[in-house]
Amino acid sequence: MADAKISELGNLTGANLAGTDEFVVNDGGATTVAITAAEVLNYINAGLLFTVNTVTVTDATYAPTATFEVINLNHASVPIAITYAAAIPTGSVVIIFATDNGASSHTVTLGGSQTWDATNNIATFNAAEDYIVIVALSATRVLILVNNSVTLST
Repeated sequence: MADAKISELGNLTGANLAGTDEFVVNDGGATTVAITAAEVLNYINAGLLFTVNTVTVTDATYAPTATFEVINLNHASVPIAITYAAAIPTGSVVIIFATDNGASSHTVTLGGSQTWDATNNIATFNAAEDYIVIVALSATRVLILVNNSVTLST
């Protein structure tokens, strides 16, 4: 296969990708090298592109920190109250959803002077399957991309 063009090779689906599988990379012009799928993932997770943090929150204390974050509010009997210590960094993408509320409401309070909608800084998740997707626009505003039944207040 050494003489085959890349376009002549078979395709591999993501479900069948292994950490040892290699990609061909043109490293600055005349140099062609290989990199494994595991090394590409290490590069992404090292924060060179962005940091991804997926968390299931089951208690009332959690300090979100990543620039791309998926937060699962999951506790049936204890209300989870997340408060950001400072504004979510500009450009960060955050997805917050509730999977188990039981009889409790969970809240997420933005830090600093950041608001969800120019007025409110608290998001309340009253039921399982409530969710919100946002992008932080500045130290004072976020853009709500999707709001599925999340109540905003001050």
